[in-house]
Amino acid sequence: MHVTIDNTDIYFSDEGDGHPLVFIHGLGGRSTNWTYQRRWFQRPYRVICPDLPGHGASSGRELPFRRFPEIVIGLLDELQLPRYSIVGLSTGARVAFTVAATRPEAVTCLTAINTFVNLAGPDQTARVAIYDLLLEHDQGERWAQTLLREMHIQEDSVIARGFRRAVAHSDPLHIRRIFREMVSWNQNDELMNVSCPVQIIRGSLDGFVPSYCSEDLISRLPVERVDVLDGVGHLPYLEDPVRFNNMLSQFLQQHVAISSRSQ
Repeated sequence: MHVTIDNTDIYFSDEGDGHPLVFIHGLGGRSTNWTYQRRWFQRPYRVICPDLPGHGASSGRELPFRRFPEIVIGLLDELQLPRYSIVGLSTGARVAFTVAATRPEAVTCLTAINTFVNLAGPDQTARVAIYDLLLEHDQGERWAQTLLREMHIQEDSVIARGFRRAVAHSDPLHIRRIFREMVSWNQNDELMNVSCPVQIIRGSLDGFVPSYCSEDLISRLPVERVDVLDGVGHLPYLEDPVRFNNMLSQFLQQHVAISSRSQ
């Protein structure tokens, strides 16, 4: 499905029936990344997965990262959703934080996967350097190899092959620009306006997002649950979808039921 939000054509999937559950992919990803979750959750929930601006089948490659949340809000308003829960991966979680801060009356609960709002100076420098590898004229090969290693994704895995296919169809300069905008965006004051229950999910082997970032989020958000998936990296929803889906289901069952009774 497509809808035009502020002259930006946004693609999204919309499946199932029930309480709306919105999945927001990470940088360079797309809505199809959530295949396992779309199948699992569409019976008890209405599962909505947008392609962020400039990603997948959506236009808007020229938009700055700070406009991503308003585009997502525009989509959800267009769908006339009074209440919904949000799940965001990495960069997608940063978008979700702003949506929750902007629309506190609408967001029932929020799950953030392997994300950060603040990086120590050396860590920020190191990660910016990884994305600077996109300036090399190698179709993003060295960047992909380095990032897969940091995310602890095996080179010969199905996930790695899918990641490389996505890289082949992406604009490396666009990805680099969005990462630089995202990593320098100070959301600390905005996080004070997030009032919904928050779940943090972290892969124990993720080397891209340092473990201290979870503690930082706990200090700034109404975090009710922290789930660590042992033995997986940056993409736990793909690496171990059954364990991931069960953890997410348990959190949703607590808060969606509470929301339904209160309406």
